[in-house]
Amino acid sequence: MRDVPWITYAVMAAVVVIPLACRIIERTLELASWAMVAFIFVFLEVAKVLFVPAAHGGRRRTVS
Repeated sequence: MRDVPWITYAVMAAVVVIPLACRIIERTLELASWAMVAFIFVFLEVAKVLFVPAAHGGRRRTVS
């Protein structure tokens, strides 16, 4: 629980520093959007590798 305030401070600093560093808010939001999409795809691939058995990895369900 001691780390929670430091994580909060880091997030607040990132919220201030990132827009100041990029100077154009539209470009900043576009980069943030791409970063979130990339994070989601990487997370899903890691979850698939860790939690889905290999026997199910290559199968596709077909609509009958």
